[in-house]
Amino acid sequence: QATRLDIGLVSDDSGLILTVADNGRGPPSPHAPQSGMGLRIMAHRSELIGAEFSIEAAPEAGTLMRCRVPLAQLPAAVTLVGDRGL
Repeated sequence: QATRLDIGLVSDDSGLILTVADNGRGPPSPHAPQSGMGLRIMAHRSELIGAEFSIEAAPEAGTLMRCRVPLAQLPAAVTLVGDRGL
């Protein structure tokens, strides 16, 4: 039910940070049944490349997803994504 989606990609001395925020209903409740695979797949792919993945309520409303790839993991992350054609 989001009407806005903000995507950011920044780098600093420690690596890359991808953020995706929306103004929808917010993150799923930890007690809700897990019917979708999307968030689990994103978390799994982040783990494969040594990234930190988090989902939380956005400051104003909606959901904020953050994926931080440490600088030391960047070559592996780029190779992994490139090998899959993504």
